[in-house]
Parts: sequence; structure tokens; C-alpha cells
Amino acid sequence: MASVNEMHPLHEAEADVLCLTKELNGIAVADDKLARSVARILGIELHGTGYILGKIFATGKINKETLIEKVKEMRESGWYVSAEDYLKIIDYLKNL
Repeated sequence: MASVNEMHPLHEAEADVLCLTKELNGIAVADDKLARSVARILGIELHGTGYILGKIFATGKINKETLIEKVKEMRESGWYVSAEDYLKIIDYLKNL
């Protein structure tokens, strides 16, 4: 799978997630913008990391401050997320 102009191909991992999600009629989790676009085209429900973190917070098993700290630790440990998306996730969590 690739973008219309073939300039930014969908990474293999995201393609695998989308294919498996479609096959199992599940819900995909990905932060990649192209994966989000392809999911919309294919009619696949897709949520990002912020959604999952919000669901974790909703269980009541972790408080907001600890969750935000863990997200910061994830990024410092090598989790790749764009600066823009990282700030959106932090803002989203602060406003829960």
C-alpha cells in the first residue's frame, strides 16, 4: 500500500496492522498519518496512542499525572512520535 503519489509508502508494520485489522474486523492502533488515511479509505476503525492512553486513564487504575509522566518516559525511551503529535497527546491527557 502506498500513497497516491507513491512518495511516502506505507511502512510494512502499518500495512500489516491494517491488513490484520481488516481481516479480523478489529480496531487498529497507529499514529502514522498515512496509515490513518489508508484506514479511512478501507473503512477500518483506527485510533492513535492518545485514545488508548485515555482508555487506560478511564479505568481509574492510573492518575493523570502518572500517566503523563509515563508518556514522557515512553518518548525518552525511544518511542517515536512527532513533536506535534506528542504535544497533542499530552494536551489531550491534561484535558481528560
